[in-house]
Amino acid sequence: MLQAQYGYARVLDREPAYEQFNRVKKIRRTVKRVDTRKSLAIKCSIAAFLIALSIVYLCIKSSTLGYQIVSLENEIGKMETAKQQMGYQIAEKSSLDRIETVATNELGMCKPEKDTSFTVMVEANKQPVKLAKQANSIGEGKSLERIYASLTRLASNNN
Repeated sequence: MLQAQYGYARVLDREPAYEQFNRVKKIRRTVKRVDTRKSLAIKCSIAAFLIALSIVYLCIKSSTLGYQIVSLENEIGKMETAKQQMGYQIAEKSSLDRIETVATNELGMCKPEKDTSFTVMVEANKQPVKLAKQANSIGEGKSLERIYASLTRLASNNN
């Protein structure tokens, strides 16, 4: 009991050794808290930027297509005027007045007088008509041959 008097009892009541090893230092970790509102705002702004970029691209594309349409319409107009000019030239070249001047000046033909008539003697043999048909089929573009063929057919029909 003497020991109780000196306070040795307190010394004997020390913490056991296994408790000393269980003490672990707590390390504080810094955890970054993500602000969901802020990240949502960033994502929405990126999406809005991409949508605006695609709208601008589509506007540019539609305007370039519009310019192409206008240029093609102008080209169509030019081709239509060229077509009308060619039609006018064809009508001018195939007019009877021009044909008459070409026949008299270049081919040496002359207009028959009103009281002049032509008589063509054709033999009973149909040989000239066959030749005329061959000439007509061979040289369709030659006007003199066609005129000769039509005259020989006319003469053979009259006999």
